[in-house]
Order: sequence, then structure tokens, then C-alpha cells
Amino acid sequence: MPIKDTFKYEDRWDSVGLSCAFCLHQANDKEWPNIKRDYKCALHDVSLAVELGARGYMEGEWFCKDFEDNGRTYHRALKHFIEIRETLPKETLFGFYGKDGFLKEIPFSDLGKYR
Repeated sequence: MPIKDTFKYEDRWDSVGLSCAFCLHQANDKEWPNIKRDYKCALHDVSLAVELGARGYMEGEWFCKDFEDNGRTYHRALKHFIEIRETLPKETLFGFYGKDGFLKEIPFSDLGKYR
């Protein structure tokens, strides 16, 4: 079932301020651009290359139900995420800027296709 995007786009440059880059579990060599395309989630051991553009820089904002703030998340976005967390399905990567007011959704099982 599609998840309605109820987040506010009020962080800098009209972003939400919630992203895997702000999660304790994001793992890579910490260098950008990520030309190795080895950006991943250490908690779930899944590739997050879908978040990378052709040049290895992050495109968009993405998160999952198990997101844990590393201290860089926009406070209002984090508060809203905590409020809706239990309604989100497991093992799904969500992206902002989806169609028709819904979040983008990619099952973890499909993430390997985006390397």
C-alpha cells in the first residue's frame, strides 16, 4: 500500500532534512563522490547505490523504518518520522519527491539492481 508523503519540505533548499546520510547505519568510505558505488546500510547490509547519481553524488533524500539519527537530521523531520515510524513497512527504502503525494518505495530485495 503506498505511503502518503506527510513530511514538510522546510529544511534548506526545500528539502525534508531526513536522509540515510544522517543515519547511524550508513556506511561507505566517507568520500564523495562515491565512485566505487559502495554506499550501503550497515544495519541491513543492503546497497544504497540507488541514492547515487551517475557521478557518485547523492540524489534525493531516502530513509527506512529503522532510521536512527546521527545528530544531523532536521529536528522537525525527525519528530514527524518518529510519529509515523510504526506505520511504515519493514525492509523498504522510502524516498521523497514521489508521485501524486506519495513516497517512493523500493523493497530491500530490489536494491541490488541499482549498482
